[in-house]
Amino acid sequence: MVDATLKKKIGKYEITGVLGRGGMGVVYRAEDKRIGRQVAIKTLTEGFSGEPEMLERFYREAQAGILQHPNIVIVYDIGDEDGVPFIVMEFVNGDPLDKLISSGKQLPLIDKLTIIEQVCSALGYAHQRGIIHRDIKPANVMVQPNPVHAKIVDFGIARIQSAKQSGLTRTGNVIGTIHYIAPERLKGQHFDGRSDIFATGIMLYLLLTGQLPFTGEDMAVAQKLVNEPHPPLTTWLSNYPRALDSIIDRALAKDPEARYASAEEFAADLHSLGDELKKAQVSELLTDAERLTNEEQFGRAREVLLQLVGIDPQHTTARQLLGVVGQNLARMQRAEQVFQLLAEAEEALASSRYAEALGSLDQAIKLDPENEE
Repeated sequence: MVDATLKKKIGKYEITGVLGRGGMGVVYRAEDKRIGRQVAIKTLTEGFSGEPEMLERFYREAQAGILQHPNIVIVYDIGDEDGVPFIVMEFVNGDPLDKLISSGKQLPLIDKLTIIEQVCSALGYAHQRGIIHRDIKPANVMVQPNPVHAKIVDFGIARIQSAKQSGLTRTGNVIGTIHYIAPERLKGQHFDGRSDIFATGIMLYLLLTGQLPFTGEDMAVAQKLVNEPHPPLTTWLSNYPRALDSIIDRALAKDPEARYASAEEFAADLHSLGDELKKAQVSELLTDAERLTNEEQFGRAREVLLQLVGIDPQHTTARQLLGVVGQNLARMQRAEQVFQLLAEAEEALASSRYAEALGSLDQAIKLDPENEE
């Protein structure tokens, strides 16, 4: 539903709805009518637009437009409307990851690994260009469904990497969301892209267990992040691939030197585990599909095979079996139609409606010319 108080336009963009409201501003859904493109427009409220620090942060997000990657939301435009700055971004038809987690929706493990792998891919790309995100968390990851596709948003507190800069924006105030801040940043030490890797590890832990590894009041969380090991996955999970233990341990290492050296390395381990899980799942689904086909449960066999090719679109055996199942389903459908038409013909014949009976029989013969009935 469109808000009655909704702006009609921002710049050349026609507003069609509100995607979200926050303390700093409003995010609108809009359309660039000239090219028919749906966009999201992020605005900064007047109360903040006069603050140099907030303006700098806002425009830094716009500067992320230099990052062109399939897992980073595209920035199209930047402008000012009646003193209110705005950023025009790609409209992502999905939900933020924090909303998916809080909804209780059960994502398959392979999808969870894919989301984090894609986040790592985007971070690796940004890190290579000297940009550290500094606020990786579920709220800043948009997820598109079927198939899952993740996109990082909000580079508003990103930092251009420099050996002269420390992890503090000003004394005693570390920018970011406390539960995801790497220990070296909390200690005021020099940091690099590995701090984003730590935050991504926290996000993976949350996705896997439904729990944050470090909880409590902000000061307590900070102490735990610096000094305490994360609870092992076995605290929350009983049935999971044990390879995840070493992946989580490495991503959440307190010492950056013991952590993944790059986001690409983190992504590679996730991809390798995902591949193993896919192979096992595909093998199991193929066995089920073959059994159901032999039992002539073609409808259920088709559902299983569609799930299989969704995981492995190039699986030759599955595609061939899908063709066989499709033929049998079509044959069964024709047989059912012929049976129905024969029943209609018999009923018409019994009532001396000969033309109607002949019509039904003619349709039946077209469907099944070899049927002797």
